[in-house]
Amino acid sequence: AFRTWQEGLRAAIQQWEQAGQDEGALLRGVPLSQAESWLEERENELSSIEIEYIQASRAWRSRRQADRERLRRRISMGLGIGLVLTLILAVFAGLQWRSSQQAQIAAENERDLTRISLSRLLASQAQLLINEDTDLAHLLSIEAVNIDPSVEARSSLLATLTHNPQLASVLHGHQDEVTSVAFSLDGRRLATGSADGVIILWEDAGVSGYPILVERGKLTGHKDRVTSLAFNPDGSTLASGGFDELIYIWDLTANEPKGLAIEEHRGNIWSLAFSPDGRTLVSGGEDGRILLWEPTGNTFTSGQPDFKTLVYGDETVSSLAFSPDGLILAAGLGDGSLSMWDFMRLEPIVEQLEGHQRLIRTLAFDPGSNILASGSQDGQIIFWDTRRDSASFGEPLGAPQEGHEDWITNLAFNPNSGELISTGKDGRVLLWDLTTFFQTGRPPSSQVLTEQRGPVWSLAYSPDGRWLVTGGEGHRALVWDQS
Repeated sequence: AFRTWQEGLRAAIQQWEQAGQDEGALLRGVPLSQAESWLEERENELSSIEIEYIQASRAWRSRRQADRERLRRRISMGLGIGLVLTLILAVFAGLQWRSSQQAQIAAENERDLTRISLSRLLASQAQLLINEDTDLAHLLSIEAVNIDPSVEARSSLLATLTHNPQLASVLHGHQDEVTSVAFSLDGRRLATGSADGVIILWEDAGVSGYPILVERGKLTGHKDRVTSLAFNPDGSTLASGGFDELIYIWDLTANEPKGLAIEEHRGNIWSLAFSPDGRTLVSGGEDGRILLWEPTGNTFTSGQPDFKTLVYGDETVSSLAFSPDGLILAAGLGDGSLSMWDFMRLEPIVEQLEGHQRLIRTLAFDPGSNILASGSQDGQIIFWDTRRDSASFGEPLGAPQEGHEDWITNLAFNPNSGELISTGKDGRVLLWDLTTFFQTGRPPSSQVLTEQRGPVWSLAYSPDGRWLVTGGEGHRALVWDQS
């Protein structure tokens, strides 16, 4: 595991040096934590440039934390000064009112000025926070309008409301970045997993088709980053995998979900997927194995499931996906190659499809066409023909698509249209219009739905295609209206 990690570190250093040691190429989040752990344990096996790169990443993190702390202090100081000033002037105005009518008028003017000043202060603070914390910016703008509905206050409120017009809801509850999300097949449940190993279950309590996702409980068991979540078709079971080498099977039928821990993979768990009929759970990990899990009783949580090994190779199995009909299982590997299996016969259809240059982080089948999309750490998206009756089966459709400036972290097809959503380590969420691509083969067009400051690690569409959930830095998941 150390050598594999070290190779990845050297590749990151090379990008850093090619970028002129730009801060954007430094380590952050979980990769930085892993680097610090290896530095502590095996410093004597690291070169000077590797140590320098890790220390530069640490310094960048410290500077960013300091910048955030200074911003919080400025906001607190500004609000505190405004409130103290309001109290002082209010007391002064009260004393003046007692003395004469003229003093009362003057005090009222002073209060008006104070109210206007405080409203302007809140509106300006909202503008400073509009990219950093949209929720807080929105609340500050509302309060600014409540205090004094001036042009500045109303303009600030309008700016926060239209900053992300498709943003329908913000889900708070995690204490670390959100690394995985998944919808149940009926769209009533959402699971979100984070880098600290905590999973939160949400249920839709909305009416008239508008999502009101309410937290229904936390699932704790993982000791490290939750990398993959998968509901079985009837929503009674949730599977989770993480960088603690564990798979958990959660029984969601009980009032308090209970988890069954499975320790079979030797290394990080990268991907999980239920077969469309719900009879098999497939897992892939750093140990190069694809394992097929089947329940020992009527459910996966009635006891330790039986398993069999589909493949045992040298490369990390980094992503898995079933075709909509359940006949094909696709696997993305750490060297950038792609394999496809006949799941009924458990035989390889094609063992190695070349196209990507680095680890394939995500796979997604288009439900309407049986086209497979793959996204890689090389920043490219490739579309593959997986139609068994096609002469071009197993071949790329067109050239690789580029739109992200860093890793592709996740892909998801809209269930009801020829659109693909991609997320990246660069913070971008892109929408790809594939209508003409499927019909004529012309390159698809893309547009930026949103761009965030940190990586967007996770992505899921609701089954009806209306709601899109993304997760990343900021300890929150965002719900987007795609209607």
